[in-house]
Amino acid sequence: MRSLDTVLILRGVREVASQADPECPVQVSQPRFDAARLENARYRGLPLARDIARRLRLPWREVLVLAHAPVATHAHRLGRAQTQPAQDWLIDEYIAYALRLVAARLDTQTLTPGQYRAERTRMLAVSETRWLHGRRLCLPTDEQLRLAAGDWDRALALAGLDRRPPRGDQGRGRYAPSTAEVLDRAYEAHGTELTSKEIWTFVKANSIPYGRERGRLWAECVAEWKQDRAARGLDVPAGPPPLDQRPDYSQPVGAALVGEQRRHDWSDINACLPFVVAYLEQLRPGERSSKLGYADWACTQPDAPSYSCFDQHGGWQRLRTLAHEWMLSS
Repeated sequence: MRSLDTVLILRGVREVASQADPECPVQVSQPRFDAARLENARYRGLPLARDIARRLRLPWREVLVLAHAPVATHAHRLGRAQTQPAQDWLIDEYIAYALRLVAARLDTQTLTPGQYRAERTRMLAVSETRWLHGRRLCLPTDEQLRLAAGDWDRALALAGLDRRPPRGDQGRGRYAPSTAEVLDRAYEAHGTELTSKEIWTFVKANSIPYGRERGRLWAECVAEWKQDRAARGLDVPAGPPPLDQRPDYSQPVGAALVGEQRRHDWSDINACLPFVVAYLEQLRPGERSSKLGYADWACTQPDAPSYSCFDQHGGWQRLRTLAHEWMLSS
């Protein structure tokens, strides 16, 4: 890889990640990065996040950290990563073993990266206290599993586990429509094609329990929707209309099905705050709070909101500050 290529790629990663999550760009997921990349005219030609990670021979999180580090450190960090021997121990059988072990402890038939990460942390903490009397437990990180298998759902398949449910369901017996279905409902109601940002306004206004499919790009979901409409002999839009011709998607149009509703409305900050307080209170002495730590904890709690729900209230940092203030005053 030419150094110029590397510099340009890391510069693009930094800009796209900052666009995807200005508050915490070093924790942007691969699907979210890929979606933001398509909306950035300057860096639309960047490879997929997983391909960038493979090319640089770094886990995705380290790619993000490196992209936001001073340019002078890039050569040294990449040199170390690209001269390290391959991790031949992380074969398909061991990927399956690690996932089955964690899934069995949680008594579940599927795992999210956050669930695996949280349980792995607990298991390693116990192992660390007992290592003098036996061997240390060796479990790969969720990023290592994802990188070795190609993506998280393929790693689950290697272990014989179920695919993850859409985020609007989470295995709680509630149906969550696909992106293609939501696009279709919006088109039938407004006669226009939604963008990746407008879809969230539309589902919130109509109380639709929607969750983007993990591991799928926005462009792939749109293509699937248009192919389905074409197969049914329906008209297919060329794309979203000009900004001055778009309807007000924040107005409800009755697009939800009978009996279908969002599980919670996180537009009230007072509904979100108790969960942040509960997360902070369960931290061990000396353990630092973080957005990623909250995400891992939330995966283990019924009905806990995703940290992305906090964006409308000023973001994770503001909710954490308010939670600390509430704890000190109580």
